[in-house]
Amino acid sequence: MKSAYEVALRAAQNASQHIMTRFSEGSSKIAEDYGHDVKLEVDVETEELIKRTIKAAFGSHGFICEESGTENPDSEYTWVVDPLDGTVNFSRGIPHFCTSIALKKGGEYLLGVVRDPVREETFSAMTGVGSFLNGTPIKKRGIDRLGQAIVGGGSSYRG
Repeated sequence: MKSAYEVALRAAQNASQHIMTRFSEGSSKIAEDYGHDVKLEVDVETEELIKRTIKAAFGSHGFICEESGTENPDSEYTWVVDPLDGTVNFSRGIPHFCTSIALKKGGEYLLGVVRDPVREETFSAMTGVGSFLNGTPIKKRGIDRLGQAIVGGGSSYRG
C-alpha cells in the first residue's frame, strides 16, 4: 500500500502545480455551466494528469472521477478523484480549492490525499498508519466533548 500512497502524493503534487499555473493565468475556459456550478477545462486537464500518473503505476486499477465518471468498475482497486474541488471558487479567483484522491479496495478506503495548492498543504491518511499534514503525523488534541470542538460545514446551491 505504501507505493500506492506515494503515487497518490505524487499525483496530487502534479495536479497542484498544474492548477496553480492555470490559476495564476487568471482564466480557464468553461467546459460546462450549471448556474452555480461549472466544469472548467482545468478540471478535465487535471483529472487526466492524475489518471496518467496513477495508470503509469497501476494500469489495471479502476476510477470513479468527478469529470469522466467510472472506468474499469470491476477492478479490485478503485481510485476516487476530484481533481479540483472548489471549481466555482477557482473560476472566480477565490484561492480556496483543493485536489482530492482516495484509493479503495472493495468498500474499504485504504488511503486518502487532499492537496491545497494555495497553502501548499497536503493532508493524507492511510488505514492502520495514521493521518499526516505535509508528512508530519497529526496528533489527536484530546477533545472528548462536542462543546470543545470546532466544527465547520458548507452548503450546496442545490435544494
